[in-house]
Amino acid sequence: MLGAGASGSAVVRALAARGVAGPLLLVDDGSVPIAERVWASWLAIEDAADDAVISASWRRLVVATDRGERVLGLTRHRYVAVRGPDLRDATDAALRTVRGERLTATATAVHEDGDSVVVATSSGDVRADLVLDSVGLLDAGVREPRAWMSFAGCEIETDGPVFDRDAVRLMDFRVPQVGGATFAYTLPWARDRALVELTTISAEPTSTRPDIAAHLDRVLGAGRHRVVRRESGVLPLAPRLRRPRSARGLAIGAAAGLVRASTGYGYARMRRDAARIAEQLRRGEPPSGLRRSARHHAMDAVFLELATHDPATLVDSLDLLFARTPADLVLRFLDEATSPREEARLVSSLPTRPFVAAAVRAGRPFARGRALRRQGR
Repeated sequence: MLGAGASGSAVVRALAARGVAGPLLLVDDGSVPIAERVWASWLAIEDAADDAVISASWRRLVVATDRGERVLGLTRHRYVAVRGPDLRDATDAALRTVRGERLTATATAVHEDGDSVVVATSSGDVRADLVLDSVGLLDAGVREPRAWMSFAGCEIETDGPVFDRDAVRLMDFRVPQVGGATFAYTLPWARDRALVELTTISAEPTSTRPDIAAHLDRVLGAGRHRVVRRESGVLPLAPRLRRPRSARGLAIGAAAGLVRASTGYGYARMRRDAARIAEQLRRGEPPSGLRRSARHHAMDAVFLELATHDPATLVDSLDLLFARTPADLVLRFLDEATSPREEARLVSSLPTRPFVAAAVRAGRPFARGRALRRQGR
């Protein structure tokens, strides 16, 4: 197993849950300390109840634009957060169950050698029957990102009760729109503690430092506060339809395209992928994991085109989407769990012209056919 982040940890835990014995070697270079990470996502209620590492959960989401705030109640989902230390401890316990161990080293190459696969690491070569790769060594092709997600934020403590502990501010667009679609995100741990980030989806990576202080003061009314920690990063958003694989290797996690390019979310899909891989291995089958549909791949490209070149339309469309559609259905759509009929219902609530134009610019072949049908040809 290459990489001990969310995807590698999910597979180790899924193997332990299904009684799949190793031996298993988890190779990670430790360059991103897991103890400093937080993963957040929405999960179906039954999945949230089944995940022992969830640190906190919420029943309501807030989406805000200049028109005002929408408070969205969740009936079939929970928005959840997983802290790195909890995930690390659960993974270590699962490793013991599957006769596994950790190797702190940098994996640099993977090649097949007869009936096995050899992984070159900074601590020497490792030979295995199968490699699951979350660091991208199986990807021989070069994918140019369609967009970039730049984020910067801080976890703060306030002097008094400021935050609504029961609601996550998922997208608040009442911030300066700089170079793309920009929104604020607030994850409240308590009435006086929260993680607040500003995120921009743009055509090029941005080094602009967002004015978080202005958002804390003007929108959240945080008042006097202390910064507990800071975080920032830039993620390439490159839609992937097919995951890299070889006869004895399979990409997982972000390297497999499980982080959805249009949202930056991947935790829920990584859990489902891990469960499928573990079940396939339990049955003695070659692992293939989740498969992605071409229509979701196309939708990602259109979303990113709007985010980078027409963010005002995207913001208005998201506002309409949440106004006209139950939040749980929107979340299932964003998680690629909807049927074509459900997606048609969602699309019908959106303005046609700008989406068709964006699809044409993104090079999606279905756009012209849809436009001609609407013209009666």
